[in-house]
Order: sequence, then structure tokens, then C-alpha cells
Amino acid sequence: ITKMFRQIEVHQQDWDYQRILWLNENNEIITYQLTTVTYGLNCSPRLSLRVLQQLAEDEGHLYPKAVPSIIKGRYVDYIYGGADTPEKLENIACELEGLCKAGGFPLQKWNSNSPHFNKSKGASSSPTIHFEDQTTKILGLTWHPHSDSFMFRSSSSTEKEITKRIILSEIAKIFDPLGFLTPITIRGKILMQELWKIEVNWDDQLLSSLSSQWMEFREDISRLDQLSISRWLKLSSKVVK
Repeated sequence: ITKMFRQIEVHQQDWDYQRILWLNENNEIITYQLTTVTYGLNCSPRLSLRVLQQLAEDEGHLYPKAVPSIIKGRYVDYIYGGADTPEKLENIACELEGLCKAGGFPLQKWNSNSPHFNKSKGASSSPTIHFEDQTTKILGLTWHPHSDSFMFRSSSSTEKEITKRIILSEIAKIFDPLGFLTPITIRGKILMQELWKIEVNWDDQLLSSLSSQWMEFREDISRLDQLSISRWLKLSSKVVK
């Protein structure tokens, strides 16, 4: 959804709670009121999603195929969904555009594992996204549309000294919300647990035995670029209840 927060107007009674100061060219301080949902406020994501829910309730009967994606397939300003065939997918996308347009929410940057769909939406949606390495991000995960698989990126530290602080920092950089990498990452977490047990301080140099364990773990992490996991489970809606 393009500039989703800016498409939602705040009630006039609440404008006073969204004031900003601006220094003009004459060094005069001017007070402005923000009249739309403001990026950076804790309440903004909740307000925007509540508006989308209300939009589905008010206009969903006109675009029934788009309602499931709006209700269950949204994450802030991203909308996800799918269908069993490219034709059904295009029908859903068409209704999704209509439903969002009814609420003043323009859609852009479509992407799919269907080349035909990408071609049709690329001609009508601006701007179109192009990827040099043929991958894109879905909620932090790297997705390769052509092979319809998840891929991973690794960035091991080049620090020569190995401390508990460095180990925790590198483990925290591994983003794996679906647990694909658990057989690998669990080893790093077990090592971190061991450091707590023997009361190693944050910046203490590790014992050689623990350092060797970490170096083996780091070597495995560096090979994550070679890992690819298929997104599609090869199950149709006919066999999934």
C-alpha cells in the first residue's frame, strides 16, 4: 500500500496532539499540526490496520475475493495472498485493487512466482520492481520468486577476538522467524548458555576449547548462502483442510 499512513486522516479534535515545530528561512519557529496518521507513533500501525479492517467490513461485499487477503494476509502496509491458478490470482488482485481504491489506498510493487502475473501487473502498476539477483524480501525473509524458495544471507564478523558480546551480537543477526535454521542456530545458543553457566564476562577472551566451538559454528553460518528451502508444499486446497 503506497504511503498508507498518509492516506488516513486523523479526527480534527486530535490534531493538537500531533504538533511539530518548523524553523523557517527567517529563523522563526512555526507550529504545524499533522492531520494524518503519523509514521513513528506506537499507535500508527494499529490505527492503519483498524482502518483496513473497517474498509473490508464496509466494502467487502463488493469485492469478496479480496477480503481474505485484507483480513488475514496483511502486515502493516504489505498484503500477501495466493491462488491455485494464475487466472484466480489475477481475479483476486483485481478485486484487491478495487477494494483498496475504495478506501483511498493505491497499490504498487506487485511480485509473484507467476511470470505471467508479474508481466500483466508490471504493465499496469507503477513503479515495477526489478531485482538484480532475482530476489526480494518478504517480512525480512529473502524470497526467490522464480524458484519459489526462501534463501538466506550470512554476514559473519571479522573480529579476531572472540568474546561473549561478539557471540551474542552475531547470533542476534540471524533472522529466522520460521525456524528453518534452528538445527544450526541452536548450537550457537547452547554455546551462549554455556558461557553464562561458567560466568564469563562480556568482554573476556574465551577459552581455546570454547573458541574452537564458535569458529566451527561461524564456518557453518558462512555457508548459509548455499541453503534454499522451497516455499510451496505441493499441496492444493483440495487436500488441505
